[in-house]
Amino acid sequence: MQTNEQVDFGVLDPKTTEVLEFPNGFHRFLRCEKGGPMHWPYPPELLQRRKNQHRAALGILVEPHPERLMTILPLLDSCLHEHKFQSEPVDFFDFCRSLHRKGADVLWDLRCVLIKMQRPGTPQGWEWDAPGGIAEPKEWAGAHIRKIREEMPGTTIVASSLLFQNVQFASGCLKEWYDIHVVLVPRVIGINQEEGAGDVTYVCIGEAQETFERWAAVSPEDPSCSWVDGKVILGVERILSRFSKF
Repeated sequence: MQTNEQVDFGVLDPKTTEVLEFPNGFHRFLRCEKGGPMHWPYPPELLQRRKNQHRAALGILVEPHPERLMTILPLLDSCLHEHKFQSEPVDFFDFCRSLHRKGADVLWDLRCVLIKMQRPGTPQGWEWDAPGGIAEPKEWAGAHIRKIREEMPGTTIVASSLLFQNVQFASGCLKEWYDIHVVLVPRVIGINQEEGAGDVTYVCIGEAQETFERWAAVSPEDPSCSWVDGKVILGVERILSRFSKF
């Protein structure tokens, strides 16, 4: 059995979590008790994870910057017509390339929408993240789209592209293979609090790296300290890399 010191608990509070492992190492069980120093809100539960067998989807949300709507909205409408958008998302980078060709400055006309999610392992007990979660194999196709619609009911998804496939992030006993997507929405409508989401913040794509670095430089003891999920940072770096080729 692993000791608490050998496990990175990720979203679980090590002070309120017990680690159990079968002799063959095939399954681990985590019991997360309600409360603890970070005030974990969920009731006691038994979580079962098969090692490295779970796939998870994450969708980084991008929307038009509200201060630039007079510029971007006519171009957005023109691109929707050009790409024959009806209900299914078109390719994000093809769509943004069309926006750029029509005169949009995609670095400053678009911004990322980040959601505050509880994560007891961080200094403040939360981090800025993107909608996502584990999906069953039979539900995998379009899982990130469904997760966004669950967490943000009523939000229209215009475009989507895969940024990374089958990326593994070590978070102790909760190990999944992640597919990271970027998703363009005209506007975020509502947050489903029951899905664990909290407040939102916005970061212009053109200043995302500088903003993340500035947040990371703040002392953990500082109340203004903000953590951003590593998958979001990785995804935003890929978006910037692709935009630089326009």
